[in-house]
Amino acid sequence: MSKKFIVLFALLITIKILMGEQKVENEDLSKESVYKNVDLHLLQTSMQSIQTAIESINTMYLHNLEPKLMQIFTQTSSLDANIKTLQEKTQNWYILQHHINAWSDHMKAMDKKIDLLKQTQENGFPLEKIVSDFEFKTNHIFEKVDILNEKMHEMLSILYHFKNPHVKNDSQLEKMMKNLSNIENQMKSFERIVNQNVPRDPTKIQGSVESENKEMKQVVQNYKNIMKKLDNILSGLETVGKSVSNGINDAKDTDSVQSFKQIDEKIEDLISSIQSGFDRFEEILYKIQKTIADNHDEMKSVCTARNSTNSDVLVRKNDGPMKDEFRQPYLSSCHKLEGRKNGVYHFGLFDQPNENGKLFNKRLCEFATSGPAWTVIQRRGDFPTNENFNRSWEDYRNGFGNLESEFWFGNDFIHKLTNEADQELRVELEDFEGNTVWAEYQTFYVAPEDSMYHLEINGYRGIVPDSLLYHNLQPFSTYDRNNDKTSGVLLPCALTFGSGWWFRGCGESNLNGRYHSDPRSGHYTGILWEHWLGNYSLKSSKMLIRNRSQNATLNLKQPQIVLLKEGTDTSQGKPQLISNINACQAVVDAVRTTLGPRGMDKLIVNGGKATISNDGATIMKLLDIVHPAARTLVDIAKSQDAEVGDGTTSVVLLAGEFLKQVKPFVEEGVHPRIIIKAVRKALQLCVDKISELAVKIEKSNEAEHRALLTKCAATAMSSKLIHQQKDFFSNMVVDAVLQLDDLLPLDMIGIKKVSGGALEDSLLVSGVAFKKTFSYAGFEMQPKSYKNCKIALLNIELELKAERSNAEIRVDNVQEYQKIVDAEWQILYDKLAKIHASGANVVLSKLPIGDVATQYFADRDMFCAGRVPEEDLRRTLKACGGAVLTTVHDLVESNLGTCEYFEERQIGGERFNIFQGCPNAKTCTLILRGGAEQFLEETERSLHDAIMIVRRTIKNDAVVAGGGAIEMELSKMLRDYSRTIAGKEQLLIGAIAKALEVIPRQLCDNAGFDATNILNKLRQKHAQGHCWYGVDIQKEHISDNFEACVWEPSIVKVNALTAACEAATMILSVDETIKSPKSQGEAPQAGGMPMGRGMGRPMISLHDAIMIVRRTIKNDAVVAGGGAIEMELSKMLRDYSRTIAGKEQLLIGAIAKALEVIPRQLCDNAGFDATNILNKLRQKHAQGHCWYGVDIQKEHISDNFEACVWEPSIVKVNALTAACEAATMILSVDETIKSPKSQGEAPQAGGMPMGRGMGRPMM
Repeated sequence: MSKKFIVLFALLITIKILMGEQKVENEDLSKESVYKNVDLHLLQTSMQSIQTAIESINTMYLHNLEPKLMQIFTQTSSLDANIKTLQEKTQNWYILQHHINAWSDHMKAMDKKIDLLKQTQENGFPLEKIVSDFEFKTNHIFEKVDILNEKMHEMLSILYHFKNPHVKNDSQLEKMMKNLSNIENQMKSFERIVNQNVPRDPTKIQGSVESENKEMKQVVQNYKNIMKKLDNILSGLETVGKSVSNGINDAKDTDSVQSFKQIDEKIEDLISSIQSGFDRFEEILYKIQKTIADNHDEMKSVCTARNSTNSDVLVRKNDGPMKDEFRQPYLSSCHKLEGRKNGVYHFGLFDQPNENGKLFNKRLCEFATSGPAWTVIQRRGDFPTNENFNRSWEDYRNGFGNLESEFWFGNDFIHKLTNEADQELRVELEDFEGNTVWAEYQTFYVAPEDSMYHLEINGYRGIVPDSLLYHNLQPFSTYDRNNDKTSGVLLPCALTFGSGWWFRGCGESNLNGRYHSDPRSGHYTGILWEHWLGNYSLKSSKMLIRNRSQNATLNLKQPQIVLLKEGTDTSQGKPQLISNINACQAVVDAVRTTLGPRGMDKLIVNGGKATISNDGATIMKLLDIVHPAARTLVDIAKSQDAEVGDGTTSVVLLAGEFLKQVKPFVEEGVHPRIIIKAVRKALQLCVDKISELAVKIEKSNEAEHRALLTKCAATAMSSKLIHQQKDFFSNMVVDAVLQLDDLLPLDMIGIKKVSGGALEDSLLVSGVAFKKTFSYAGFEMQPKSYKNCKIALLNIELELKAERSNAEIRVDNVQEYQKIVDAEWQILYDKLAKIHASGANVVLSKLPIGDVATQYFADRDMFCAGRVPEEDLRRTLKACGGAVLTTVHDLVESNLGTCEYFEERQIGGERFNIFQGCPNAKTCTLILRGGAEQFLEETERSLHDAIMIVRRTIKNDAVVAGGGAIEMELSKMLRDYSRTIAGKEQLLIGAIAKALEVIPRQLCDNAGFDATNILNKLRQKHAQGHCWYGVDIQKEHISDNFEACVWEPSIVKVNALTAACEAATMILSVDETIKSPKSQGEAPQAGGMPMGRGMGRPMISLHDAIMIVRRTIKNDAVVAGGGAIEMELSKMLRDYSRTIAGKEQLLIGAIAKALEVIPRQLCDNAGFDATNILNKLRQKHAQGHCWYGVDIQKEHISDNFEACVWEPSIVKVNALTAACEAATMILSVDETIKSPKSQGEAPQAGGMPMGRGMGRPMM
């Protein structure tokens, strides 16, 4: 430490000396020199101290450091040696592994050659047949070459004998003769190559595989040389043709022009003939290649150009970013690539460039659907570099772009493809939200250039509305060649929209339009498909074609099987599921804007009656929805309205958003059962979370309880037309509901409407009230109020002459007629007397009360009213007691109703009969005042929703915050949960979490707020633990909606989520729609889609359950279900088949395999890996575990007997017996005879008569 201190002290002195300032002024030289000597002496002392310190450091540290460094260097050298040794061993291992792989390939090749030798010994020499076929094929080529040779000599003869006295030393003729001489030399070379290509006699072929291999290589090489020479000859002839054309232009007289034209015609014929030979050569070569591919097993040792049937020759690209290209030397198009992968392919042994170097045989192939691959002829998308599609006619003719990004294949090439074979077209579209759709057309053809590449298209089907058939038969147009004669605009469509297309008055689609990153900015100039998104510019598009005949020939060898009546429309599979989802989206869009306090209203005119409403249930009822899947949303809206009364729009919106978010997973091929399981899991989590968050209502404090009910009612009315008067009506609604008894019967609240006055003039009557009915003369004399009155409720006419039925009686004299009249009067007066004698003060009848009865009651101070609506009469009965009688004979005091007070009161322009103080049941009546009839009807619907909410709040005393708060909290909870799981379920739960945000998002959209900004703030608040934050419509911001008293009953949210999930799962579980011919023109019934035995909404089938219980009681034996018994029977039959021989062994094994269809289909329908599950089941049953089957809940296998998955044994016995009978019956039929009469008739209900056939013997 002392040495370190000395060093530091010396350094400080040095710094002080060097950095100090010496201010010496007005001093003599002697004093200055003294100071300098002192400074130098001090500096020398400091330097000596520093040197001493450094030497001390060297002694203490550097000398000790050297051994340590040497030790480190030694260890490093040892480590380098070890690393080098390890690298050498690794290299040796790689070499050894390479030799092992090579030896394995060599052994496989030897096995294949041995198999080939065995086949050769058994079947003779298959190479003889192959080479003989080659000789036959090449003979056709030689014949075509001879024709070319004759044409060439004919042309040369014409040229050599051509003499024109008017042309002397013409340079054009000399150039032409030179070109023709060049062609003649090329022709001779061509003939030499052809002569070298003559195959040997098949009888002289040796059996050596190696020699045949060399010969095949030589044949292929000769074919390539022939094609090159043909191409050179064709190019030379085109050059001659141009020379002759120039000669025609330069000729001075008619004879010269005629002579040149004659030569030009001959040259054109010769070019056409060579081109025909060229195409014929390609066809023959393709057939030879196909023969090689078909006989691949016999030619593996001969044709070494292909290592295996499905191998590709990889062509590495050095100039592209990443793509690998594949050479297919023995195929000709994409539709031959069944089972291969997407990519760019070179077809054939050599490339086929056009005049601009574009390769016709280089194509982008994709497996967009099942079946053969598609050839992509156009692609647009968001690539790093976008192609300019505003091109000339020549560019569109030859094609442009890059197969790895955007391109147009070329009209010439497209015409050639569509001319070779019938083609079908597929169009794939995508918007910037990730939604993908497709359309397919059964017929697609592009005409040649002389027909302006006009489009021929037909046979549309798809999940997006068609926008291409409008352009059928239209010619192609570009900015420099406008062929659209129907536009009627100042500028051509191709120039306006900056692209080439089959324009027709510009039209309904343009997939070659300008690429816009903002889809709304293009205004019809972008990538357009009008009947999907209007003028929206799409993110990407693809046009793909494939050979239609390839698909049509798959089932030619089998007769057509028709299961359903002719004209039946069937749709199934993924397209059907996506179509159902799209239909539901259209319904959701119809009610989307009605959500929330700022929601808009809908004006619906139905049968001449106009209805204005923003109530979701009302709108759904009035919409004439015909799509069967979309009717499901109508049903859940009705269910929500009947069960809860509010939240009808929310439930439809949630169901549609669930389907929208899971739609990409459906398109990607995720099994619907996996999606359904995730939806149900998310529903259970949400219901549990709502139960956890819901705030219980304290009923002990009546004032607080009433205030809470009032706030719930106000929340329900905040989105209605009467939201300005929600304080007034919320108190009225709460008073009405609290006046009811403990059961809160909804039918004891009546709502009556009176036109005129303001909404605030509405009133609540504690009792029964209904409008005054029609009355006869004498009514004005009756009393208009009673206290403690007695009420007679009747369902009889009190008329002198019955209105409903008149009897005819024949009389002979006036006296008899008078007796009949007197009898009628007496009967009526007897009825009236009995009513009066009963002590009733008020008489109400569902049927008319005539003028005689009215005056009779007025004379006795009684009130009467006839034609009382049945609903009001029934409500009066429940409130006041008594009985509705159809005769007066039983009218006694015990059958009369009572009330404390009755009066007839004038309210607005109407008079009302009011019964108050009813003893039997508490009831009330809301009398609404207002202007227009539609306004009053909407007010009635709004109050109905509020009444339902208050009733539910009282019955289920728990509330949550509204304004999207609970949905945001549930979304956050599901996102957090999704991070704790893995696999597809994680993504699906995340999608459902996103779907829940549709409520606050739509609230913002309908209010005109920035939804993205609001939702980001809400996510932040909920992430911080503020679970009640939602959208504040008044402040246009977010707030704690629980403190703001925006409350909703928790049961409303639970029911809405449950109904939405049920609807979504039901739609996802439908994979096929069958529509009978009769129902095509019929509108669906009000019930919509029957809620039967579907997976989406399970309902107990009482018939099936009863039958099972009956069978179990009668036959008291059960077996395990879930495919367990079928797997055990399959194992038993396999074991038995090993004990027998012959065909029966194979047949028993086939039946054993057939029994596995039950567990296999259970797995497929549940989205499990059926192969894996069945392998595990076979293993378990082989170990003696006979009750192991499929466990749907655990997605695995389990002992289903212990899991109580039981079925009566008689069910399995009957099922197996019936299935075997049906199979044997069908197998015993060797002929079907159909009479002419039965061709157009529907089959009878009994189906095929079960007569004396072998399949089902009958006594």
